[in-house]
Amino acid sequence: MHAELHPNGHPLAAALIRRLSPFFTPNTLARIRVVFLKEIPNPPFYSVLATRGQQIPLDFRQMAGITFIDTILISAKEAPSSDAGMTSLLFHEAVHVVQYEHLGLDRFMRDYVTGWAANGFEYRNIPLERQAYSLQDRFDQSPSLVFSVHDNVG
Repeated sequence: MHAELHPNGHPLAAALIRRLSPFFTPNTLARIRVVFLKEIPNPPFYSVLATRGQQIPLDFRQMAGITFIDTILISAKEAPSSDAGMTSLLFHEAVHVVQYEHLGLDRFMRDYVTGWAANGFEYRNIPLERQAYSLQDRFDQSPSLVFSVHDNVG
């Protein structure tokens, strides 16, 4: 999915880069591409689960955003309507970009899936999500208190 979507993504807007630059490195912000979709599609293998009568594990169509390496998909259907809400969502997803940078693709995916399974298949309890939400909350609650996401991921 990354290989087909990244080239069609849009770089972050200059104003958003200025807003996020105290928290992220210039290299990270420059690499991010954003793709706006009507809704985020479920992975193709979900149709196999459905034909077997198995429940899908996590419905991507209900997500506002999801990150694949350095490509952020945003759902028009689920995304926040305010600029502040969108900035907060993109901050959260940019944290995932840093997590991918730190862990690499294979370890990120392994940690994400095992963290999900080890925590009762509860999305909000996935350790990588807890970390992203914690940093997002810190940004939302005190946007003028600068911190390095890179120093907090690891």
